[in-house]
Amino acid sequence: MPVRVCIAGPLTGPRACYGELIRGAIADLPQREGLSIHFFDDEANPQVVERHLAEIIRQSDVVIGHFNSNCALAAIPAYRAAGTPLLLPASTAAHLGDGKSVFQLCSTEAEQVKELKAIADSYYPDSTRYYWADGSAYSQRLLERLQAYYGHPLPEISDNGDRGAGGVTFYLGAHFSILARMRQEGALWLGAAICCDDCDIKEFTQCARPGTWVCSSTPGYRELLQRSVDIAWRVMYRNSNNWADYFDERGRYLPAGWKSYCVK
Repeated sequence: MPVRVCIAGPLTGPRACYGELIRGAIADLPQREGLSIHFFDDEANPQVVERHLAEIIRQSDVVIGHFNSNCALAAIPAYRAAGTPLLLPASTAAHLGDGKSVFQLCSTEAEQVKELKAIADSYYPDSTRYYWADGSAYSQRLLERLQAYYGHPLPEISDNGDRGAGGVTFYLGAHFSILARMRQEGALWLGAAICCDDCDIKEFTQCARPGTWVCSSTPGYRELLQRSVDIAWRVMYRNSNNWADYFDERGRYLPAGWKSYCVK
C-alpha cells in the first residue's frame, strides 16, 4: 500500500507565493515509489485547519507542513491523538516537536532572534534600535524574544519627520505586511531594515529597499520540504530508517540554522 502524504500549506491567499514554492519543490522531487502525495490549502489560517482536521487525518498517513506556526499549533493535538506523524519544515515556534510523532526540521524563532540581533550589533552597533510589527501572533513572539535578549523594551518606529535616520528597525510579521509598511515609508526612508524569515521570498526581495537585511533558514524551506518527503519515504515506506536517525529526543532536526543576506 502506498503511503499517503499530505503537503499542507498556504496555496492561496496573501501568502500564496509560499504555495508556489511548495508546489515547485514537490514537482522537482524525483519519483518516489510508494508515496501518494496530495496537497491541502490551509491558507495560513488556523481556523481553516481546524475545520478540516478530520478530513486531513482520514486521508493521510503522514502530514508535511504547515508553513505557519499558528496552523501547526492548531493541528498538533489532533495529529498526536490520531497517531499521524507531522513533519514541520517551516513552522518556527519553539517546542513544537516531541521526538515521537511531531518533528521540526527548521530552526526556531529563539535562534532566529539571535541572528537578527547579531546583524544589528555587527553592522549598526551605534544605531538606535526600533521595531515594527504587524500585530500577528508570530510578530509578537519575535518581539518578546528580541526585547528579552536586549533586556529592555524597544521603541516602535513612527512616521516621524526624520524618516528613521540614524536608526535600525526590526520588521516583524508577514512579508506582505512588511512590504506594505516599506511602501508607506517610501524609497527615501533613511533607516536601516532587518527583516524576519517570512520575507525570504522573491515576492518580497524583488520589491524591498536596497540594503534591507533578510533572515533566512539554512537549509532553506524549499530544501527542508524536500528532505521531509525523503525522510517520510525512508521511515514509512522503505522502513530503512527510524525517526531517531534524523531527529533528537525533542524532535529537532539538528543541521538547521539561520543566516542573513542583504538585498541589493
